[in-house]
Amino acid sequence: IPERMLVTMGNIPCLKLKPPCLKIINELGVSEVETIGQVEDFISKTLVQHLNIVDSVKVATRTDGTIVVALSKIKYGFSKYRGKIGFIITIVGAILAETFNRKIEFLNMEKKLEETILFFK
Repeated sequence: IPERMLVTMGNIPCLKLKPPCLKIINELGVSEVETIGQVEDFISKTLVQHLNIVDSVKVATRTDGTIVVALSKIKYGFSKYRGKIGFIITIVGAILAETFNRKIEFLNMEKKLEETILFFK
């Protein structure tokens, strides 16, 4: 079966699949970046322009290395994806991992009015 492998997490064997969003990332030509603005551009192209599931994206980094991704107005009415935040977190995490060329960990999510803020490291 293509694109899967076995990994062990806490002595438990698991099946690890590449998320389908990597196809989108490859089509957009996401590659290593030099500025956080380029990361914001890739995430915006994917979520705003390509999938049309949020209104806007802002990306910043904290001094401790935490990557903050603010998503404005997630469109919960989008029927194809049923508004699942996990889908969006997977896409953003995959884009971050591809652009920074390293493992990215999802830390937390906060909701503030019409904005959803995702934290990665």
